[in-house]
Amino acid sequence: EAEEKLCVDGEDFRYFGCQDVVGALENIIEGKSRWMLYDFTDGDGGYVNIHRCDNGTAPAAGYKVEYVRWSEPMAIGYRGVVTDAGLLRSWLWSLIDDERLPDPLDDWESFDVNDYFERLVFRFLDEEKDER
Repeated sequence: EAEEKLCVDGEDFRYFGCQDVVGALENIIEGKSRWMLYDFTDGDGGYVNIHRCDNGTAPAAGYKVEYVRWSEPMAIGYRGVVTDAGLLRSWLWSLIDDERLPDPLDDWESFDVNDYFERLVFRFLDEEKDER
């Protein structure tokens, strides 16, 4: 069964609400956190991963963003760098309030989500096999 998840700097939040998700983004913007992963179940579900691009000093040089919508028949994924913290806030609120992901920026990379995760699994299995 699908459930929403929030992870910030490797710490999973067992109970959280929309204010916690926005608070996690604010902590990234303010340099208190490095990254967040928000798995959502609205619509077809998906995730948003936001990672600070610097060493934690404010203001940040930018934010690496990756988002995926588990849509049928094919999952859609985009990644890129955003330098405008206000734009990130707006996107996150649109996702929370309207279940709407942003349109990708012109310089963003789209990727085949299924292929990407298959390659990750095979890489992990190869590393595991090499360790034996």
